[in-house]
Order: sequence, then C-alpha cells, then structure tokens
Amino acid sequence: MPAVVATESAPLTRSRLARPGAGTPPVNGEMWRAAPSYSRGSTTVALFRPALLLAAWIVVSAVFAGCMAPFEKGITSRDELKGKPRDSTGLGLLQPDDTWCSLLPEFEKCEHLQISPLRDSSGRFSEVAISDASMEQVARMPSLAYIHVEYTTSITTKGWSSLAKSPKLETISIGPCKHLTDADIEELANTPNLRDIYIDDCLAVSDAGIRRLAHAPQLKCIILSKLPLLTSDGLSWLDSRSPPVLLQIRDCPNVPNKRVWVGKDK
Repeated sequence: MPAVVATESAPLTRSRLARPGAGTPPVNGEMWRAAPSYSRGSTTVALFRPALLLAAWIVVSAVFAGCMAPFEKGITSRDELKGKPRDSTGLGLLQPDDTWCSLLPEFEKCEHLQISPLRDSSGRFSEVAISDASMEQVARMPSLAYIHVEYTTSITTKGWSSLAKSPKLETISIGPCKHLTDADIEELANTPNLRDIYIDDCLAVSDAGIRRLAHAPQLKCIILSKLPLLTSDGLSWLDSRSPPVLLQIRDCPNVPNKRVWVGKDK
C-alpha cells in the first residue's frame, strides 16, 4: 500500500450557515432552528412562497459549495487529538483509526465531527480504516449534531446502527463511501432527531435504501448526489410526505437534477 502523505488532505466540509460569534463550524441542522418560517403548512409559507423557494435554493447551493471549502486545520494524529481542548465544539479527523475514536466521548461539547482521508503518495485518497467500534464511540458523544464521513470501507450495518443511536444527531453527510448499502440507510433512518441527510457517491445505494428514509419523521432536507442506482421510483414516496421536504438531486444518471419541495401541500 502506498505510504500516506500527511501534507495532502481531503477537503473537509463546512456546514451551511455560520452561527454568530461561533469559532467552530456550525451545525447544519441549525438552519431549521434559525428559520422557523420554513415550517411547511404555516400561513407564512403560503404568503411568502417565492421568497422561501429562493432561500431554499441559496441554502442547498451553499451545502454543495461548502463541501469543497476547507474546514479548520485537520487533526492528523492521535496525540494531536489527545491534546485538543475537551471543550472543542468541532473536530476534523484526518485518516483516523479506531484508537483515535476511543477518545471522542471525552469531547462532551463537540457538535460537529468530520472524518476524512489523506492522500497517499500516488495522489489518491486513502481509505479511512475505522470500524464499527469507532461508530460506537461516536454515538457516545453527548452533543454531536452533525457528522460527515467519507472513504470508509470497514463500517458495517452494525456500525451505522450504533451511530443512529446518537441522541442529538440531526445532520448526516456520507460519501464518497462505496460500501454504504441500503440496509445501512435503513438503520440511519432510525436516528431519532434526523433532519438533514446528504448521500454522495455511494455506488451501492439504490431505490430500496432511499425509500427507507420515509421512516425518519423529522426529516426536512434530502440531498442525493452521484447515485447510479437511484431512479424516480425510489423517490415516489415523497409525493405523499407530510410535511414536505426539500429535495436536491445532483448528477444521478437516472434522475434529472432538481431542487424542489416535495410532498403534500408543497
């Protein structure tokens, strides 16, 4: 295996809206808390729909733009993580392993977690060698509200099921992750406070997995990108969704790109 080069890191995502005065990356889900007028079925929505659609366009565009923006300097060793202040509210881990993740429950105020790869000597992103054990530790982070995970190959359905037990987790962003399956999506849909989900470049996810998101009652935003097995059949359940959700489709070969509200009373 080519040696890992610590100086070249994958871009770490930045969430949608900055919190005033916050020194660490904000949590995606705060978009909804900060904008109660997004509550569908309200008089506000009926009166100001054009403005809300424009706002929705801006917000979802910011998500994709933020995915390519650099996060704060990533943590590249377990010792560096060990020396991080325990009151940190955001952590970006570069090429971690399970021994790193055993420290995560100590960060009781951490709301935002990103797990990303480094580039190897050939310039390619290395696979992140974390397993189900790491997801069990992540789920023990009491304040975690946002997580982004990419380039993992050893997390199974058991690990994603552990993550779904996170008590405050609102936003899940995954991908690229070629081993994510429909069964994994089904487990993630059980996250009790799930409001936003972003699935990108996950080659094994099909209509069956996306349909499982119907079991996430608080879901408000779904972003799907580069899913070759997705078809319009996998989205048909959204037509009867109440309240409606904001749906973004991007670069899925069998579904046109779109950015729309879907569901009843949209």
